[in-house]
Amino acid sequence: MPKEEKHSLDKPKKYKIVISKDALLDIKSTKKYILDTFKYREYAENFSKKIKRQSRN
Repeated sequence: MPKEEKHSLDKPKKYKIVISKDALLDIKSTKKYILDTFKYREYAENFSKKIKRQSRN
């Protein structure tokens, strides 16, 4: 008879996540790009709305 394998599910394994300096720089630059892009996009949209509103008057 084959031996039954016992799977240990008692405690989950703990892993330590390590992020390289290059990855951290990529994350920071991506975050900055997103914040700048959407911030300026919002300014542009607001400006366009104001210009359209003024042109109607």
